[in-house]
Amino acid sequence: MSSFARAPATIQAVSHSQGAGLSRNVSLVDQWGHSRQIEAPRGPPVELRPWDGPVTLADTVGLRQLEGAKPAASSSSAPLARLARATRRVRDYQRQFGAAYVVALLLRSIVDRALIPIDTYLLRVEGTRGVLGPAHRGYRGHTALDNRQQWSAFDWSYGGEEWGPPEGRAALVEDELLRRLPPDPVIVEIGPGAGRWSAELQPLAEMLVLVDVTDAAVEICRHRFGEVDNVEVLRTDGASLPGIAPGSVDVVWSMEAFVHMAPVDVAAYIGEIARVLTPNGFALIHHAGRYHRRGWRAPMTKELFARLAAERGLSVERQFDSWGDGAFNVHASHDLITILRQHSALSSG
Repeated sequence: MSSFARAPATIQAVSHSQGAGLSRNVSLVDQWGHSRQIEAPRGPPVELRPWDGPVTLADTVGLRQLEGAKPAASSSSAPLARLARATRRVRDYQRQFGAAYVVALLLRSIVDRALIPIDTYLLRVEGTRGVLGPAHRGYRGHTALDNRQQWSAFDWSYGGEEWGPPEGRAALVEDELLRRLPPDPVIVEIGPGAGRWSAELQPLAEMLVLVDVTDAAVEICRHRFGEVDNVEVLRTDGASLPGIAPGSVDVVWSMEAFVHMAPVDVAAYIGEIARVLTPNGFALIHHAGRYHRRGWRAPMTKELFARLAAERGLSVERQFDSWGDGAFNVHASHDLITILRQHSALSSG
């Protein structure tokens, strides 16, 4: 997942309460000293780890990497620990496969590292020209399996609240969703995580369908929204919208998920979005705006995203990176938010 920015906030305290559902509150304090309480989602019980100091909210893949977090090991011992693990692996491989295998494996690792800047250059050239070329098609990272493993291991204790304030969510819904929303809409959200955006969408929808690749997220959302009758939670293979009929969805929404998807999976999802949207439906998708390695971003550009959409029958209505009169943005990671519509809707409008 990823964050959007506002004035810095700090996690100052965590208090525990008993029970298997909601189990803790987190106090967030912004730079002006205003505090607010957030509740963790009603998901499966999770064990909170103690923090011995303030934790600044940052653009990150997990709490383990937050600025100010307690490190797992001292900076001096970490390289030695990595070297010891690598040495053990080499010895295991040598015993199992022989010395020649180990040499070949090391050579392959060296070649792979040498190819990183070349692959990055190829991805940037293709991305700038909006072409899903050989570099993007052959990109091996951020697969559905990678995402499933990444977010299954993620600490969901804070429900994703560390990625941005609720005011930012409310502002985006007000600016970009409400004015486009038809009566009694069917909304699909791709990659809900622990459901923090879903909580904004649920009161607005006649039916809200949450689709996630991670079992943990599916179970958390089922538990969190188990008492409302207009939410359905589905597990996806990471590139499709299973069980959703063609032309049946008014809005497809996805924040903080597409930034971590491989280009071929993004292309597949856009095809699925085109399939399920009604003729006047629209999609709001947060995605990477250029390829870089910060925040576990997958390669994507605004040009390539627009081309993928056009090839699948969708048109770009708007691309932007800030909202709420500039109070909130995704500048830090060079991300974008794109609103897509069916070609016919924009042509007739």
